[in-house]
Amino acid sequence: HVYPALAIAEALETSGEFGRLEFLFVGTRGGFEAKAVPRAGIPLAFIHAAPLRRAFSLSFVRTIVDNLRGFLEAFAALHRFRPDLAIATGGYVALPLVAALWCVRLFRFSRARIVLLEPNARAGLANRLLRPFVDEVWLGVPSAAQRSRRNEFETGTPVRSTIVRGRDRRSARAELDLDPELTTIVVRSEERRVGKECRS
Repeated sequence: HVYPALAIAEALETSGEFGRLEFLFVGTRGGFEAKAVPRAGIPLAFIHAAPLRRAFSLSFVRTIVDNLRGFLEAFAALHRFRPDLAIATGGYVALPLVAALWCVRLFRFSRARIVLLEPNARAGLANRLLRPFVDEVWLGVPSAAQRSRRNEFETGTPVRSTIVRGRDRRSARAELDLDPELTTIVVRSEERRVGKECRS
């Protein structure tokens, strides 16, 4: 969920269509974003959040407490940053943030638009819960569509320019820590193409 968010920020910043932009990434201290986002030079705010549990247990109670705490912390982050647009790229951390922004909009303290990026073919529980509360859903794959809703758009999954840009074989192997003496095969699969290739 982190890299698509960074790819969106990079695309918006380099497009030149929006003038001066400010970004704020909201995540958790224990998440991958704590290392990756500062390296990208984007400010980072931390809130509490926890994966949603379906069965009642002690961890279920802790999940509720963490997400309620994150919900309150999200209010503070939104008050400081005052976004015009929030893009939730998935994951449980999006739940308290989007819920807080939706409440702020409900009381007309903000007009910020809310977008949900769904890069997976099957949405996780957090994204399924968020879907009714966002203005648009950006789909990474067409099979993620639900009943052809008007606010859903097939956009593909954003990819950073460093991934798209060609690399010479030697530097790519070094960066990925691959043995230069071994043959390396990269497999890119697409649902329809894989089915055809398997039959031939």
